[in-house]
Amino acid sequence: MGLRKITPILGLIWESVRFFLLTALVFQVLRPTSPDPSGLGLWLFFLAAPQLIVPACFLFLALHPASEATLLNPLRVAKILAVFTALLLISSGAAFTVNPYPFRILGLAVPPVTAAFAVLVLDSLILLLLVLWKRENLPEEPVKEEPPLPPYNETEVKGIE
Repeated sequence: MGLRKITPILGLIWESVRFFLLTALVFQVLRPTSPDPSGLGLWLFFLAAPQLIVPACFLFLALHPASEATLLNPLRVAKILAVFTALLLISSGAAFTVNPYPFRILGLAVPPVTAAFAVLVLDSLILLLLVLWKRENLPEEPVKEEPPLPPYNETEVKGIE
C-alpha cells in the first residue's frame, strides 16, 4: 500500500484515538478539582468537539483523493499546531507537574509524561507523512478559443427626456 493510500487511513485512526485519549486524560486531571465531576466529561466533549474536523478531513481524503488540493494544507496546519502544543506542554514542564499518578488507559498505568511524548511522536509522524505527500500532477485542460463576437452596432434611443 502506497503512501497516498496509507496516510489518510493512519491519520483517521490516530486522530480519532487522539481525540478520545486526550479528552480522557484531561478528564482524569480535572476530575479531582471539580466539585461536580458528573458533568465534566460532557463539558470536555463540548470543548473538544471541533477537533473532530481533523479526522473528518482524513476520511474525506481517503474517500476522495482528488480533494487533496483542498484538504492537505489545513491538515498540515492542524498537525503543526498539534506538534507545537505538545512541545509547549513538555518544554514548559506542565506534563511533569500536572498529576504525579499514572493515568489509567485500557487498564494500563501510563505516566502523563509518557502520554505526552507518545502523542508528540505520533503527531510528528503524521505531520511528516503529510509533508512528504506529493500532489498529483493532473493534466491541464486545453484552453478553448471562443468564437468572435458579432459586430457591434450602436442603437440610438429616441424620445427619452
